[in-house]
Amino acid sequence: MKTLLLIPFSLALAAVPVWAEKPEWAGKGKPAAEQVETHTETMKAKSRDDEADKPESQASEKGSKMKKEKQQEQKSKPEKAKAALIEDRAPLEKQQGKKMDHVQKETDSGSEQGQESRQERKKWWRFWE
Repeated sequence: MKTLLLIPFSLALAAVPVWAEKPEWAGKGKPAAEQVETHTETMKAKSRDDEADKPESQASEKGSKMKKEKQQEQKSKPEKAKAALIEDRAPLEKQQGKKMDHVQKETDSGSEQGQESRQERKKWWRFWE
C-alpha cells in the first residue's frame, strides 16, 4: 500500500521542474554574425580613439619603456631558469644519497644466509631481469 502511494508522489516531485517557466535569457543562443562584427568594429574604434587622445610623446615613451623591460626579462629568463634547476636538484641529490646509504646498510646487516637470500631475490619492479 505504501509503495502504491510512494510511486505517484515521487513522480509528482520529479515533474515539478518540468512545469517551471523558462527564464527570459535562456534559449537565445549565440549572437548573430552581424552583432559580432558591429561589436568588434566598435571596440577597434574605441581603442583608436584612446590612442589618438594620448600625446605622441607619452605613447612612444611608454612603448619604448615596455620594449626595454621585455628585452631585459627575456635576457634574464635563462639565468633564472638555470638557477632554479640547480636549486631543484640539490634536495634530490641529498635524497638519492640517503637512499643509497640505506640500501647499503640493509645489504650489510643480518646473517650471511639472509644476505645471500636478499641478493638472489628478484625485485618486483625489475621485471626485465
